Amino acid sequence: MGVRAAVAVAEVLIEKMMKVMKMKRIAAVAASIIALGWANGPVSASGDYSCSPSWALSPTGDWDCANRASLAANNDTRVNMLFLQAAGGTQAPRNFAYPKADWEDYNYGRSFFSWDRIVQIYTGDAGYSDGYNYGSRCDSLASGTEAFAAAIAANRRLSGADREALTTARANLSGRCPDRDRRWQDGNAGANAVQPAAVWPQRLSNASAQAFLGYLLASDAFYAGSWDSAREGFAALQKAPDEWVAETASYMLIRVGLNAAQDYAFGEYGDFDMDDINQIAVNQVHAAIGAYLKTYPKGRYAASATGLKRRALWLAGDKVGLAREYERMLTVLRPGSAEAAALIQEIDNKLLFEQDAGEVIQGPQLLAAFHLLQIREDKGNVAQSLAAQKNVFAKTPALYAYLIAAQAFYQAKDYRRVLQLVPAAPQSGGTSQLAFSQQMLRGMALAELHDPQEEKHWRDLLKVATGPYQQGLVELGLALMWQNAANVPAVFAPASPIQDTAIRSILLSRVAGPDLLRQVAGDRNVGRSVRDVALFALLQKSLQTGRYADFGRDVKMVPADAQDNKPLWGWSIGGEGAPVAVFTKGKWADGFACPALPQTAATLAQNPRDAKARLCLGDFWRLNGFDNFSALDPLEEAKELGGGKDYFPGRRIPRAALYDGLIADPHTPADAKAYALYRAIRCYAPSGMSDCGGEEAPVAQRKAWFQQLKRDYGATRWAKDLPYYW
Repeated sequence: MGVRAAVAVAEVLIEKMMKVMKMKRIAAVAASIIALGWANGPVSASGDYSCSPSWALSPTGDWDCANRASLAANNDTRVNMLFLQAAGGTQAPRNFAYPKADWEDYNYGRSFFSWDRIVQIYTGDAGYSDGYNYGSRCDSLASGTEAFAAAIAANRRLSGADREALTTARANLSGRCPDRDRRWQDGNAGANAVQPAAVWPQRLSNASAQAFLGYLLASDAFYAGSWDSAREGFAALQKAPDEWVAETASYMLIRVGLNAAQDYAFGEYGDFDMDDINQIAVNQVHAAIGAYLKTYPKGRYAASATGLKRRALWLAGDKVGLAREYERMLTVLRPGSAEAAALIQEIDNKLLFEQDAGEVIQGPQLLAAFHLLQIREDKGNVAQSLAAQKNVFAKTPALYAYLIAAQAFYQAKDYRRVLQLVPAAPQSGGTSQLAFSQQMLRGMALAELHDPQEEKHWRDLLKVATGPYQQGLVELGLALMWQNAANVPAVFAPASPIQDTAIRSILLSRVAGPDLLRQVAGDRNVGRSVRDVALFALLQKSLQTGRYADFGRDVKMVPADAQDNKPLWGWSIGGEGAPVAVFTKGKWADGFACPALPQTAATLAQNPRDAKARLCLGDFWRLNGFDNFSALDPLEEAKELGGGKDYFPGRRIPRAALYDGLIADPHTPADAKAYALYRAIRCYAPSGMSDCGGEEAPVAQRKAWFQQLKRDYGATRWAKDLPYYW
């Protein structure tokens, strides 16, 4: 199998997996979007896969896996287009509800979101949609049954026998598309495919009945991939005595042309080659669309026919015309509608990432999206391009000003110029999506300059942050300011405006000191999940830093009803809280006798060098999955929430250090030293890399430990259970 074929097979498998995983498409998407049936090309803006976002206002590097509620270079391009479409109007939607939280929301909190989430909020549709239609011509086979039945029922010239015969004949068409899972078959089945024999009515009462039969015969040719026969059949029906037949036949000429145009462009494995497009057929499509819309400007298929213009433009390689049509559609579709979301997905797939996109796009909305993408990828001279395109933005001066400021912030890093370009806005009344984005940019510039007005700016912006995820984003800005000002406790003050569970949990888990953790853990006015995070961090870090007496006092705060089935690695910052029960109901031993953890901690509080207690602490870390657990470690990047200075004092004691100290101590009892040697060696099983933290011991050291265990403690079960070292 060649490389191209292998890639094609992989893409087909991915498409099939996506079908199973997706919940459902956007409800009631306009026919102009659904009718496209574009079957090639992966989504290129982003993949809405699971990830942990960078908890920063402006992450470093390229695209961030999560989106922010303002126009931003690091956003998914689709999200930016959604915001750009609503940029000039008031905040949309004004009344909304967040979807029921799932694992994705737990990672994102209320500061970030995925494309799917924001579409669900804007459209009010709780179902999933990526707006990407993998459909074929066969999709209309089933959906057209109802329309056909209604048409024959409405024609009073048909007899009962006619209707019965035609209904039976319509059912014959179902055999033309036996494999609807082959989504790339639109234009690929061909006339040579083996098709079942159809049985057609032999006697019908009048010309109207014959017209319906003619429609079925032409449709049969269409679904069989016999384009010439289908074209001839539908063309002959454009002046049929039945209005529905005449209009539908005129519309079907468009679909025949589209399928004929791309028939040979589909490869064996579903790949699509633009070089094999039949341009003569594309020209016929343009003519058919024009003829249909001229005859039926408000017809039942007018929206779909208008939408199929884009398909024809794309097949013709007319990117300028396609970009112009996209810009026009963005101005006529209601911002935040399902139709607009599907169109945005289409633009993302078909235009925005083309190499010559900057040359063919001529409208302000798409140019803005393209320039934000350029800024993100640090490509091209955006400042120069914007200067030359000022006339394009003549009717959208605020958008133009925002783009100039965005270039100054993200690329030029001229933060003082941003403040000059974006003045402070009023702190009352509603705000448009664009106005909110401008003020976010101003706040980010203030943060970069450590301006004393930053706190006031975020507090003022909170008053007008009423759109989806805006409140959480502004709270993040304020929390970052307090973190960088060494004032993390301000986040948890009674009058603090920061209420996002994820923001609070990140600060508590990664950088908060013991006093703040203890305060929050015992505050009944704080939600249970946040209290659990505070208590979990307090107990884990107390044990790690040798604050055993503190642990003994604080472990009493673990609720009796704390669930002991929460996974250590599965809990998330915005979810149901941390697994605090591990400190009271966890695993203590699996061969080396150990008491419950609180008793071990009490022993260490009396004597931190107690050999057995140190080994039991090591077993607690090991048995409960704490090896390589870093969810409570401060992040290296100070601009991220949970980054910078750690306010929990003391040096972290890795599990390996517990064993190293016992091995080196000549006073360690024999049974304890044997177990310490055994565990120190097994830290490297089976990969040869330590799971126990600390510095890696060289192989020679591990060999020496192994020899010492076998030589000095050969009679112990630990020596007998260890056949080799790693």
